[in-house]
Amino acid sequence: MSTYIYSGPTTGLTLRASDGAHVERMLFHGAPVELPDCAEVRTLVALKRLSLQPDAVNVAPVPAAAPTVVQPSASDAPADAAAAASATATAPATKSKGA
Repeated sequence: MSTYIYSGPTTGLTLRASDGAHVERMLFHGAPVELPDCAEVRTLVALKRLSLQPDAVNVAPVPAAAPTVVQPSASDAPADAAAAASATATAPATKSKGA
């Protein structure tokens, strides 16, 4: 059996392995799945629904990039927020009727 990565809608397969046994598998988009070598699998490979997963031993790990931290600055603030803040500060106070 080989490991493939499935690309397509969720589906189920019932296949006949080379030894004659039935193999049932659920296929989920982007998930690896082990499948026997049979006509149905070759058809899905030809339709590009299955791609052979590269051997984990032969693939060099890709180092993760360091996260980038972005600090907001005062110039990033929207102009409307600054105008609203200054309008609130200069608004006249209202008197209550009970005083």
